[in-house]
Amino acid sequence: MINLNDVKTLLNSEDKQVISVYLRIDPALRENQADNPAWRIWLKNAVRDAERDMRDSKREIWEDRKERLYTYIDNYTPSAKSLIIFIGQSFEQIHELPILISENAFNYGEIQIAPMLWLLDEYKPYLITLIDTEKAQLMTMYLGNVTSRSELESDRFAYDFGEKTLMPRQTSVANAGTQVTQGSNRDRFEDTMDEHIDHFYRNVAAEIETVLKRDKLKRIILGGSEQSAHALKDMLSNNWQEKIIAVLPIPMDSNDSEISKRVLPSALDYERQKEVTLVDDVIGLAKSDGRGALGQGAIEEALTQQRVELLIAPWEQELDNKAIVEHLAHKTLQNGGEVEFVHGEAAQLLIDEGGMAAKLYYTI
Repeated sequence: MINLNDVKTLLNSEDKQVISVYLRIDPALRENQADNPAWRIWLKNAVRDAERDMRDSKREIWEDRKERLYTYIDNYTPSAKSLIIFIGQSFEQIHELPILISENAFNYGEIQIAPMLWLLDEYKPYLITLIDTEKAQLMTMYLGNVTSRSELESDRFAYDFGEKTLMPRQTSVANAGTQVTQGSNRDRFEDTMDEHIDHFYRNVAAEIETVLKRDKLKRIILGGSEQSAHALKDMLSNNWQEKIIAVLPIPMDSNDSEISKRVLPSALDYERQKEVTLVDDVIGLAKSDGRGALGQGAIEEALTQQRVELLIAPWEQELDNKAIVEHLAHKTLQNGGEVEFVHGEAAQLLIDEGGMAAKLYYTI
């Protein structure tokens, strides 16, 4: 599964004649159910358009890249929703994704990374935990796909409680004999069970914190039994509770596809809210203490001075000039900064303030 480090590695390549392909290959799409699916037709047309005006000096290199692309595609059977391909002189990278990209894209020349950055930004990794009183499942979901899974089980049934629920209780009355009652023994049994359940929740909370630290995750979604999920939430320290995005009604026996369908809407809603807050903050910085930049010109100047910590731009239908954003994204990453694409309300805020923004390391 691709990550930001992979993108940065691709950017370090000095190869300026790279094929970049983004394809919507989902077999469930009606246009892809013909014998010759729409994505294959689209790709062939894109390749034809790319070579139509190609200079002779580039033809030999182009033919090599094209032949390698077709060799792969001609033997490919879709098993995902999206396909991403990068082909350069010394590398071929193929990535199948379980999420559907917004549109097909093809480029020959400098590697095209903006669509990949959007995917990495839109589908950040989440830790999903499903829990009840008997077991817990911890899953990492990345790019819409469950990439790892572990399970913990309660030990509350590992003890011989059953024979103790009706133990005889001695009376204090002389010669009264022995009475078999439930009374306080039942209470002790239930208290013991509750203690083991709480102990189980604490163990799961500790494991969650371990995974969050180890994998540097910043988002949590809880599911399973609602009562158990909220009890687990209370067991987490305040710092980790703040990273819980939602507690959702996800059954314990849900498969990966069902979990993804239930989680993604809440995850994407959360990202939209974060984007609005981020854009508001950076616009405020630009208008107050100067640690923000608004508009292409100001951002270009800040990039020249290597002051850009974070580039923020609208994505997809909000973009007027994708080539400019691609160019600025390249420069930002090469200078050690980061890139954030925003949508909806946050995108409109940017458009109203010059089209794009940047958070700066310092002001001058």
